[in-house]
Amino acid sequence: AEPDRLTQFAHLEHRLFRGISFLSFFFKLRVDSIPLDSIRQIFEQFEIELVRLYVVTEQQSFNARQLIADFPRSKYTVYLQHMPPVDKLLSLPPMEEMHAIGRGTIPVEAFFQLIAAHNVLKIYRESVVINWEELKQAMKIISSDSREKTANLIVFNASMVKWLRSEGFTESTRPGQSCRRFELIANGTTQQSEEDDHDNDFKLRYKQCFIRVNRFAWSGEEK
Repeated sequence: AEPDRLTQFAHLEHRLFRGISFLSFFFKLRVDSIPLDSIRQIFEQFEIELVRLYVVTEQQSFNARQLIADFPRSKYTVYLQHMPPVDKLLSLPPMEEMHAIGRGTIPVEAFFQLIAAHNVLKIYRESVVINWEELKQAMKIISSDSREKTANLIVFNASMVKWLRSEGFTESTRPGQSCRRFELIANGTTQQSEEDDHDNDFKLRYKQCFIRVNRFAWSGEEK
């Protein structure tokens, strides 16, 4: 949303009628020329069901937190290209999606709290240092929540193979077999169809948590 467009939206309600609502609206807070008051005016005059915020700097992160706190009726998706301090990251209220794109490391305990808080959590650029037991703890958190949740992580293929072997899985394990508390759904070797983009995915179920390992291979150093 550009500044002049925001001004147009601010006057739209008076020219037409009251009670206008938007299903989705997004702001790139990285555009510093947009005053926060202009964005706030839009929030005050219109009902917005879903707001997408793109955040790059610490000041923009502060602005995002202010908007979310002041207008809790809307649902939010935040793309954090600037990684704020952990305490401020955890201070964000529950939202539809959180995308942690900026470089930095999130402590695993904070990662657990983020999974518990947000419906969809996507971590990029290896921002969490986590071992297999801790990853299983994250699965338990997802399983115990009644809400539908999604968490995405980038993992080295070799690490994933080591973790799976530690649970008893091998190349010969077939769908339907169980190893400890894991049930194998797809072993990443059988193509489902020519149109299937995930024919190499390794699919598991752990309690109420469904796990899909994209582009899985029993050998190789890919992620």
